[in-house]
Amino acid sequence: MTADVINLFDIERFSKGIDTYKHNQVSDFSGILADSLPLFQHYCVKQKIECSTCIAENIFIKADPNAIHRIVNNIIENAIKFTDPDGEVLISLSSNENEIIFSVVDTGIGIAEDMQKKVFEPYYQIGNKNINLQGMGLGLPIVKKVVEGIGGTIVIESNPAKMRGTKVIIKFPRYKPIEKDEPIKDVDKLNKLNYIFNYDVVSDSDYDSQKEQYCW
Repeated sequence: MTADVINLFDIERFSKGIDTYKHNQVSDFSGILADSLPLFQHYCVKQKIECSTCIAENIFIKADPNAIHRIVNNIIENAIKFTDPDGEVLISLSSNENEIIFSVVDTGIGIAEDMQKKVFEPYYQIGNKNINLQGMGLGLPIVKKVVEGIGGTIVIESNPAKMRGTKVIIKFPRYKPIEKDEPIKDVDKLNKLNYIFNYDVVSDSDYDSQKEQYCW
């Protein structure tokens, strides 16, 4: 519920042209992603999903670290949510001369081609009978706004009619730090939590057909 309320306020800000992020900072993309991985690897263990990573070091971006944190968390979290047990999630970060490429590939339920643009529309939700999840359908629309605010692009590749899985590819302009830069990898304290991992079995709640939805 808290995430939904934050998303709701953010989508209203974006619709009014108000950007809450300060992209005059230099962020350590590699560090922010690396710091986020232990939590997601924990989720994968709980869901019996194999999580593979390929993270290049020393990739920097001219962007608010909180914006990068939000993008990373949303995309990876959704890949895990919609991947069945014994599935796989691959997280990668690389760069070339001009671009940073962040991608997440999963073996989940996929997104039909005719829905791939709609998932970027606020409040759009895709029903899925096998998943009992709550949400308002604001995650991906906000991610798209944040990505575009940094000068990046986001693309979905998926064809569930032929094979399971989804690949989300996000590209940003590459930034090469200069001597006076002090790259940041820490996000605001409001985004930081202390986690105590417990691998005891947790029972799922009863399935409610009135709540079925696929919300990125």
